[in-house]
Amino acid sequence: MKILLIEKNNYQAESLLFILRKKNCFVTHKNELTRGTSLISLLCNHDICIVDNQVIDSYGLEEFFLNVKRVKNVPVILTSNNNEPANIIQYLKRGCVDYIYKPFLYEELEIRIFKALNIVVEEKIFLNKNTYFDKRTNEIYCNNTKIEIRKKEFLLLKLFINNINKKLEYNYITDYVWEGEEREKFPLRQLVSDLKKTLKINNNIIKTIHGIGYVFKYDNKLSDKHLTNIH
Repeated sequence: MKILLIEKNNYQAESLLFILRKKNCFVTHKNELTRGTSLISLLCNHDICIVDNQVIDSYGLEEFFLNVKRVKNVPVILTSNNNEPANIIQYLKRGCVDYIYKPFLYEELEIRIFKALNIVVEEKIFLNKNTYFDKRTNEIYCNNTKIEIRKKEFLLLKLFINNINKKLEYNYITDYVWEGEEREKFPLRQLVSDLKKTLKINNNIIKTIHGIGYVFKYDNKLSDKHLTNIH
């Protein structure tokens, strides 16, 4: 998953960056937000935002959440040293989906991230009989052996898995996978083909919606069917 971490304290940020990246998360770290920062562009290019309340206060409370409301499906988790109920409520009312008091354990943050993204942690997503994506670890296994794929293939796969059975438009996919890069044409069709070949994904899982984009069709029964083969 792609995480936008906005944390003023460099020591705390470095600790989180180390742990999150070990979990195969792609993390963008910002120490602060300035008036010249395109917050909407930053949010659009990530799955979730974890932000320190001091950064929000410096940027402007109303302006920050006005930008958040303009971006759909990017939950915001607030971190803070202040656990006063009135302080917590003002952020939750404006649009934060959760609040976590510092210092906190990584496991607590992980649970809140999964909850915010509606991720079922136990679920394994089977791509074929022998290959599956483990949501708990953000890793891919084939015959119970961890395998690596190219970054863009991983981003595409992760985007599909985070949006199972949802139609994804071409522009939405390219913005996410190519991370806002500007170019005349994106080789998305080739990337989808490469991903299918690399992981031998069943053809009935990734479907082309002509003139729109793609959909990752998945039935949880496939997971149940093969679960007994995984140890």
